[in-house]
Amino acid sequence: MNNTLEYVVLRNFETLPEQDYSNDHFDIDYLVKDLNQAVFITKALKVNKRKDSVHYKIKIADRYIFVDFRYISDNYYDENWQHQMLINKIYSENGYYRLSDEDYFYSLIYHVFIHKLSIQDDYFSKLKNIFKRLKNYNEKICTFDNFLILLEKYLELKRYRY
Repeated sequence: MNNTLEYVVLRNFETLPEQDYSNDHFDIDYLVKDLNQAVFITKALKVNKRKDSVHYKIKIADRYIFVDFRYISDNYYDENWQHQMLINKIYSENGYYRLSDEDYFYSLIYHVFIHKLSIQDDYFSKLKNIFKRLKNYNEKICTFDNFLILLEKYLELKRYRY
């Protein structure tokens, strides 16, 4: 993928490659520039028949890994932000491209408050740990309630839309 596809891992990269992603409850979330190219290159198979589904499985070393392929202009995030995420990506020492800390922090807040129907217990600690790596870290505002306010300010500053 690194040589043939413009992508970035959005979430669930912290435990790569140790995590067992062959269970449908654990998947790797990607943002790709071109969905058709990503499906072709990885030989991805759709997990369900819904036309709008982004859930696939790809075969790696004789087992299937579950992935979500988000793509430019799918309205999952603002399209300009999606382009910026690909520009800002960081090459991980484990051999894949991941989000910059800033994109990761704000996109994870977005994911928690906008995409999710319920909030998992580990999100606050995950967000807090990422926030500590940013220049604007302030322990006093590092509360779950303030994260949405930070996101709104960030989106406004960058002129990204919900």
